[in-house]
Amino acid sequence: MFQQVLTACVLVIGIIVFGMMIFFPRLSYVIKDKKLCRYIQYIFFVIYIIGNLFFTLLSRNVMPASVAELELFSAYRDAFALDYGVFGTLKQIVSEGFLKGMSGVHLITTEPLEGVVLNIFLYIPMGYLLPSVWPELRKGRFMWRVLFIGFFASLMTETIQLIFRLGWFDLDDLLNNTLGTIFGMWSCIKIQRKIKGDI
Repeated sequence: MFQQVLTACVLVIGIIVFGMMIFFPRLSYVIKDKKLCRYIQYIFFVIYIIGNLFFTLLSRNVMPASVAELELFSAYRDAFALDYGVFGTLKQIVSEGFLKGMSGVHLITTEPLEGVVLNIFLYIPMGYLLPSVWPELRKGRFMWRVLFIGFFASLMTETIQLIFRLGWFDLDDLLNNTLGTIFGMWSCIKIQRKIKGDI
């Protein structure tokens, strides 16, 4: 049952992410009524927030005890084996090039990477929707504001999971959610520039 719910959540989030990347930038050019356009954008954002809450909190069962994973990059270490260690691999990449340096990296299992990918995808809409829905966030150094909101939302989710025993407090989740927010912001900037260039 949980796997079906997880699959449905990922599917809904994926549809929202890719749908908004195609539809959102053109919305203000297609719908001339700015108020209606704004309402549609708010509706997308609310749907995303509900999906995020359902996936991260509301669909979870209460665990017997609170658990915190405070070791950063644990999912990555569980998924990969490095022949030369982290710094040795980085040294290989710098001195011998990316492909030759990565020859000492071996995939052990994909299971931890599923969580990494899901956590990144989960927050791409956050980074994309915030500057799209609230144009004032695009002023000045908006990226820091959007990044902070994404980080803070992820931190609150992880904290609630810990307090109410709805999952693990995981530093990797916090990192990957923040990476998703960054990718969403980057996508928003690139797509907005392309749309303005086409019009």
